[in-house]
Amino acid sequence: MATGTIAVVALTRAAPLLGPRYSGVLAAFPVVTSVLAVFAQRAQGSHQANAVLRGLLLGMFSFVAFYAVLEISVERAGIAVGFAAASAAALAVQALTAVLRRALGARVRCSSRHEREE
Repeated sequence: MATGTIAVVALTRAAPLLGPRYSGVLAAFPVVTSVLAVFAQRAQGSHQANAVLRGLLLGMFSFVAFYAVLEISVERAGIAVGFAAASAAALAVQALTAVLRRALGARVRCSSRHEREE
């Protein structure tokens, strides 16, 4: 919890440099991440806390894609089309992330299994 507090204080100090948009967006990440990781660790151990952090990290790619596409499309195409395009982008990035995670995870498991057999 102290780490999340320190991160928020640091972002608050950097707010004049970052501006209200970026400092507001960045402030949510350390708070949410630290709270979820602490609760997972206390409830189920460090392996679950690692899984939560890994999942949050992988989910951030689709989060960024959603807001990047929304930023570009909402004023040009309107709210409904902007949110539909942003949602489609987030789903596409999340699917790509899942495919890459499975492919890389299988490769890592195969190589570590192969190393143990030798």
